[in-house]
Amino acid sequence: NKTDTSLVSDGDKRQKQIIKSKKKAKTDIYQEVTDQIVDLMETLGSGWTKSWTGASGLPLNVSSGVNYRGMNVLLLGISAMVGGFKSSTWGAYKQWAEKGGQVKKGSQGTRAIFYKTLLIDEAKSSTGKEEKIPMLKSFVCSGQVKLATA
Repeated sequence: NKTDTSLVSDGDKRQKQIIKSKKKAKTDIYQEVTDQIVDLMETLGSGWTKSWTGASGLPLNVSSGVNYRGMNVLLLGISAMVGGFKSSTWGAYKQWAEKGGQVKKGSQGTRAIFYKTLLIDEAKSSTGKEEKIPMLKSFVCSGQVKLATA
């Protein structure tokens, strides 16, 4: 994993704010994932199974061409299954716009997760030691897109 020290400014107060906001975001994301899985089980019963690879493969980012990994495979797989999507290509609104696509009117995006470890060097750390802070944030992407025709 790459780390970035530029996101953390000097000062104990700012570092504590970042850590506090990350903990809150982490809890909200985990709860949202849990709620989605419970809702799906209540709707389809506890015996449902899904391969998550589907007919069109693992979820793929429209800009980078890279497959989504980790929890995003589950989140996007659930959304595709429930929404009946035929494509496994996903992207943020701006990514689709850059490719000439338009997110379908009325469609709802799916929350995905980005994780990174921030490295705070000794000079910026309140402890005088190198610190690692987990950063977890979410973003919204869409799989329902209308592409412009040439």
